[in-house]
Amino acid sequence: MKSIVKIDEQGRIYLPKKLRNTIEERVFEVRKEKGNLIFEPINVAQEGRGIFKVEKPIRDIDKKIEEYTREAVTDELH
Repeated sequence: MKSIVKIDEQGRIYLPKKLRNTIEERVFEVRKEKGNLIFEPINVAQEGRGIFKVEKPIRDIDKKIEEYTREAVTDELH
């Protein structure tokens, strides 16, 4: 599938909806190879360690996940 992709002044890449709907991944490693940009999906849990910064560790992560999930579902239903 070929698509026209634009990069804005802040460096954000805009993928057409038709292309976005064909991919499940949301985090990629990007490299330039022979003049082409190559996007390789990465497993954030394993390879993405350190790419996200937090101000302080999250205590009781399971409880937090449950709270965030409950809020997200409630927001979706209203």
